[in-house]
Amino acid sequence: MEHTTNFNYLAWASDNIAYGPVELPGLVAWIKQSKVTANTWVFKERDATWSRASDLVELKVLFKSKLPCGAGSGLLFQLLTSATQTAMHKM
Repeated sequence: MEHTTNFNYLAWASDNIAYGPVELPGLVAWIKQSKVTANTWVFKERDATWSRASDLVELKVLFKSKLPCGAGSGLLFQLLTSATQTAMHKM
């Protein structure tokens, strides 16, 4: 008996159409093409559940580095402040 590790996914697009089924590499390609975003609803056939793309364990790493607009400005300020303070102590 052959076991498969390939699972199919459907992506619910903004035009209210579920696209797919695709295997994980196809879904990753859609993410890279911005056809699927962190907030896109994705149906995972294996679990028979809908989840936001960013909530799927296998996709989290693809969305981890993408901060919402404006979310990085506070972090950037903290990093610049820390770097400036470090440079001042070395003088």
